[in-house]
Amino acid sequence: MICPVCGAEVGESNLLCPECGHEFRFIPDFEPEVENQISDTLSEISIDDEDLEELTPEEIEAGYYYDEDGNLFYDGPVFDADGYEVHDDDDYNGPLFDALGNPIDDSEESEEFSMQSMGGTEYHEDDDIVDPVDNDDLNSQDGYSGDIDGYGTDAEGYADEYDETSDRDSLSEGDEYYEEDYAEDYIESEGGDTSDFGKRDELAAEYAEPEEEYSEFDEEYEGDDYYDDDSYDYDDDDIFHQFFLAATKSRFKKLYACLFLIVMLLLAGLVYFVSVRVYRSSSYEYQAELAEQAYLEGDLDGAIDYMEKALTLSSGDDEMKFKLARYYFEAFDDEKALLMLWEIAYEKNENQERAYREIISYYEKQSDFPMIESILEACDNETIVNNFRDYLANPPEFSYASGEYDDVISLTLSAGSNGSIYYTLDGHEPTLQSTLYTSPIQLNLGSHEVNAIFVNNYGVVSEVANATYRIYIRVPDALAISVPDGEYTVPMLIETEVPQFCTVYYTTDGTPPTMGESNEYSEGIPMPLGHSHFIFAAISQEGISGDVTECDFDLTIDSELDLQTVIASFKQYNLNMGRTADIEGHLPGNLTRYTYVIDSAINLDEDGKAVSGNMADPETGELEEPEDPHIYYIITEYTVDTSGLTMKTGNYYMVSIEDGFIYKAVKNEGEVIQRGDLIPPESYAAPPPIVPEDHGAGN
Repeated sequence: MICPVCGAEVGESNLLCPECGHEFRFIPDFEPEVENQISDTLSEISIDDEDLEELTPEEIEAGYYYDEDGNLFYDGPVFDADGYEVHDDDDYNGPLFDALGNPIDDSEESEEFSMQSMGGTEYHEDDDIVDPVDNDDLNSQDGYSGDIDGYGTDAEGYADEYDETSDRDSLSEGDEYYEEDYAEDYIESEGGDTSDFGKRDELAAEYAEPEEEYSEFDEEYEGDDYYDDDSYDYDDDDIFHQFFLAATKSRFKKLYACLFLIVMLLLAGLVYFVSVRVYRSSSYEYQAELAEQAYLEGDLDGAIDYMEKALTLSSGDDEMKFKLARYYFEAFDDEKALLMLWEIAYEKNENQERAYREIISYYEKQSDFPMIESILEACDNETIVNNFRDYLANPPEFSYASGEYDDVISLTLSAGSNGSIYYTLDGHEPTLQSTLYTSPIQLNLGSHEVNAIFVNNYGVVSEVANATYRIYIRVPDALAISVPDGEYTVPMLIETEVPQFCTVYYTTDGTPPTMGESNEYSEGIPMPLGHSHFIFAAISQEGISGDVTECDFDLTIDSELDLQTVIASFKQYNLNMGRTADIEGHLPGNLTRYTYVIDSAINLDEDGKAVSGNMADPETGELEEPEDPHIYYIITEYTVDTSGLTMKTGNYYMVSIEDGFIYKAVKNEGEVIQRGDLIPPESYAAPPPIVPEDHGAGN
């Protein structure tokens, strides 16, 4: 025979072309003699049991037979409930049916039966499955002898496959059975449908048509398997599967395959293109990237479009909003830019202050400071308002509220930000030409209407602040002095009471006291020696002075203590202690010298503290002098330079009139003197005089 592929001549017994390897498949023609021979053979089978029911030709053809002992076996294919053949490797546990569609087992042993159904299974009339036929008779070629057809079959009832050297023409009896099983095997290997319960002869006939009838397809066939499954229901399958089956049945399979591949590639490309478009249209990151790229390329409108689309995909990115606002400003679309910034500000998150800063910066560039002020006044974030306080122009604040006062008022005006305050006191509305506030305003006796405005550094003028004050000033009363005028032999402390909100000043030179220039009284004043004249006055905080009080005192102390001797003792003390360079009191290396003045006296108690003077009897004016006084002179130390300028050194001393001992003195913030430590007498004693030695008379 001739190979339909390459045209080489092939021997009749060969199944493969020696040149191209094409496989030959033969389906023998139907021979009635073979069928008759099979029928005769079956009729010769003797069955001892006369009670056995005779098998019909259909049952025999399906695979039923009796063995020598009269046991009924089924040696045909097994099918599931849907009519599909069940093989050994199928995972099926449902009911089984024979080739005629009859159930062959409905017990729990169905899985075991399906595994050995093709190997010969004993079948009883009660449909129970018994042990399978002993396979010891299987020969080395897996053929089974003793079968009713008398031909070599394996455990599943199929004819042994022939190798390349087998001679198909050597088949004799049983060729029809081989054809059916071979066709069925071919159908199964090619995906054919065998779900018609044992109609294997019809299927075999369909798939076993003479090969020469398809000679017109040999040039396109090229060894590929060609089949047609008339049992497949095209109407119940999808269009894709129908197309696939139609393509596989056509001789233009390769063309169909190429077209299918092209269509699939086009579909894949279309899917990829659509996916990319969908991703790009719905990706925030991609749109933001396009916006940035467009901006770098100078396409501001494109950058804005991409940015707007990105924000529709993710509206929570404040950084993107700030960037879009900047793009709007660059495109001179200030309205959209401000709306974008206000959108951020209204979110009240950590970017709120930044949004306010950019909004305020915009209006500052426009010199629209009133708008900035209105924005800050409407802001409820105190931190933001404080940070931008310099843009505000709040009215000035007054340190005193409007009202009536009995003291002079020192009115202070203030503002919460940097700028200037202008005010008037005559009731007129202030302007930038009014009085500039630089220090507190003193409001004295009378009625005052104060109006003030604040102007910040950006020229924004505040509203007018107004207050009215009525001042009723009370003049301090004259002071009462504890010691009346007169002559005294015991020193008394000169004291008075200081009125509230006033300061007491006094002088001893006959001039009236004034604030800040005269001696300020705080506590008792030691009485000066000799004659003294004091003038006292109380001056209010407003600088209003009350009536003055004048006093005259004459103090004479009866003492044998020589004051000049006391002063000489101080000079000797300074020299002994090294404070001075000579007995005249000159400082070392300096022409300035120490000098001492005994200007007053004081009465001390046993503890060394000043005894307060009693107030005179208001009826008699007499003053009771203290008993057993301890009188001390108070000595004040001064320095005198060559020009005669005298200054107090702050050192004070006391000398007892009784024994002449010298003490250090302590003077407090007032005039009261307290006795301090005793100065040892030897420290201010003069050295003994130097007596010249007597060297005798000279020769």
